[in-house]
Amino acid sequence: MTSLFLSARFALDLATPLVAWRDFFAGVAFLADLGARFAFAGWRSGVACRRGELLALAWADVDFTSGVLQVSKSLEQTRKGGLRVKTPKSGESRELGVPDWALAVLKIHRAEQQRDRTLFGTAYACHDLIFCQPNGQYYSPDRLGARVVELMRKVGLKGV
Repeated sequence: MTSLFLSARFALDLATPLVAWRDFFAGVAFLADLGARFAFAGWRSGVACRRGELLALAWADVDFTSGVLQVSKSLEQTRKGGLRVKTPKSGESRELGVPDWALAVLKIHRAEQQRDRTLFGTAYACHDLIFCQPNGQYYSPDRLGARVVELMRKVGLKGV
C-alpha cells in the first residue's frame, strides 16, 4: 500500500538530490508508523474534506464506478469527551470527485479492514466506516490529529 500511494504522489529518481531522498524516506517512515491510519493520511492530502468529515464517511458514501464521494456528515468531539455525528460545517451535503489513486488506496484499505473484521468477529462494531479503529469504532478526531502531528515531528517533518 505504501508504494502505491508514494509512487502516485512522488517521483524521485537517481538524479534527485540526497536531501530530497532523506525527506522521502522520512515520509515513508512516517506513513509506516501511521499503520492503520495510513489511508486516512493519504486521503486527507488528496480529497477536500475536513478531518471530522473523513472520520464519519461510510463505505456507502463512495461510488467506485463514478469516482464520486458523498459528504453528508461529520464526526465531532464533544466537550464531555464523547463523539457525535452531525451535519457538515457548511450545513449542506456535497459531492466530490475522487482521484483514481485515492480510490485505489481505498480498495486496498477495504481489504485490510476486512481482515480486522474477521479477527474481531462479533466484537467488531459494524458502523460501516471507512476510517475506523481496528475494532470498527470511531476514531476520536482530537486524538487522531494529535497522533499525526506527533508522528510528523518524530520523523523530523517541519511545519507542525
